[in-house]
Amino acid sequence: MNPEELLDTLDPMQRQAAIHTRGPVAVRAGAGTGKTRAITYRIAYAIACGEMQPGQILAVTFTKKAASEMRERLAQLGAAGVQAKTFHAAALDQLRYFWPTAIGGKIPLLMDNKTSLVHQALTMQGLPNDKTTVRDVASEIEWAAVEMLNAQGYLGAVATGRRTTPSKITPDQMAKLINHYKNLKYERGVIDYEDLLVLACGMYRARADIAKQFRDTYKHFVVDEFQDISPLQYALLREWMGPDNNSVCVVGDASQTIYSFAGASDEFLCNFETFFPGAVRLELTNNYRCRPQIVSLANDIINHDPATREQAVQLVPMRDQSKGALTYQVYESEADEVSEICDEIQRVLKHSSGHIKAEEMAILFRTNSQAAAYEKALKARSIPCNIRAEGAFFARAEVKAVLAAANTHVLLSPLAPPSGPIEQAAKDVGWQENPPGRSKDPEKLTRWHYLNALVNFAREKELEGVNLSQLTKLWNDMAADGLAPATVGVTLCTIHSAKGLEWPHVWIPNLREGIYPHASAKKEEQVCEERRLLYVAVTRARETLHLSYPRYKPGASKYGKPPLSKLSRFVEDLWPEED
Repeated sequence: MNPEELLDTLDPMQRQAAIHTRGPVAVRAGAGTGKTRAITYRIAYAIACGEMQPGQILAVTFTKKAASEMRERLAQLGAAGVQAKTFHAAALDQLRYFWPTAIGGKIPLLMDNKTSLVHQALTMQGLPNDKTTVRDVASEIEWAAVEMLNAQGYLGAVATGRRTTPSKITPDQMAKLINHYKNLKYERGVIDYEDLLVLACGMYRARADIAKQFRDTYKHFVVDEFQDISPLQYALLREWMGPDNNSVCVVGDASQTIYSFAGASDEFLCNFETFFPGAVRLELTNNYRCRPQIVSLANDIINHDPATREQAVQLVPMRDQSKGALTYQVYESEADEVSEICDEIQRVLKHSSGHIKAEEMAILFRTNSQAAAYEKALKARSIPCNIRAEGAFFARAEVKAVLAAANTHVLLSPLAPPSGPIEQAAKDVGWQENPPGRSKDPEKLTRWHYLNALVNFAREKELEGVNLSQLTKLWNDMAADGLAPATVGVTLCTIHSAKGLEWPHVWIPNLREGIYPHASAKKEEQVCEERRLLYVAVTRARETLHLSYPRYKPGASKYGKPPLSKLSRFVEDLWPEED
């Protein structure tokens, strides 16, 4: 593709990011400013100019979905052959390739999760081993690993107030658990996902010949969502690059740093010039996603606190004003809030005459526990919905049944057009051409939508020339990567799960103290992260954003009346006065 033709499609800020092909470069990209577009065009432009070769570029993302989308965009721009992977996927591939030379044989078995070993460690030490404690201890073990801390280092972090141990575990017990878990891995000959990065770092440090072989292959690096990088991931990036290479471009937004609890640090983005002297710093500020009222609210939320304003990119709206883009509502109770929001969604779907679809809507929550009431209320109104979670689509029973039937049919006719076998398999588990009417079983419509998504996907791929064998392989890859066909119904998800996504119409309920910020946020830096979390939620909305909170909290006071709730401090000064 002609280099100038690539640049002609970019705005001036994106163009600057694209033409700076020599690193180090840090692009501070606000929400909705086209950061993925800028970095993919930068890669394509560098290849078109002959400054980079596709096989010499490693682009690193934080989710499988983002990596898949980047590969697709690069292929469309004539830049196929660029490696776009998550940190863990890249490290796993490298270990598999180099392990026979570095160690001999195959790499140890990779565990899916830590639950079993953590539960065993707790039990053997006579400590509580309930589900919550296992989860919390596993999170502490992961945090220590990505912070590159051993048991003694973890104790130091607790002593200085950087970390708090789980409620039923003392610091000394947690330190012993870190060591115990490590020993159990060694005894069983298994590794976890953090070990992938640790082992890759160690391999390149210990074997100069292997490090040289890797660096002779990969000479240019791109890292997306750089505000989410951990010390361990940063260490691996530096091992990949080596001491003499500065060809790196990072893209991130400090205002979207919402994973500090898991070890992510925006320090590497905010102080990029310290880590890479002579670096070029660029900004993307033009927001193409949201209506101006939504952009203004997002800026106001992040600017209200000097601690979050300091590193923020100030968004500039590029779209026209739209009546009703931003609404505020106070309900009497949480139950009323659930009911009336679902009634409103029902009215919108009915009166739009099909122009607005359920999959264009999302309700975002601070915690998972809030989703169940909305799921029940939507299904009672025969409105399809899904609780978003990685891999959830292919985990459903009806979807599994169709895939099993498809895999069986592949053995008989691998080159067959896929739509026929998929439609038949879907019919066998209840699918029909038209959606079912009202039913006493609210889950029936949801099942139909999931099956319909499979059928439509198969039909679309058949038009592209994909056969049944290729389709089933694609589905198996999507399931492994936590991806899914088109979203089914109204999306219900936490804000953390919503990061990187967007919808035309978004609801953010329960905007009260104790939820925003969450009651667990005690320290100033934790409250700042809660503020950034709301900023992320607000900037998911393209056309309309609906904010609300209940006048009363659940429960009863000592006088028998429900206690009054307090509007979140993050929007208290922005909320319009009641008539």
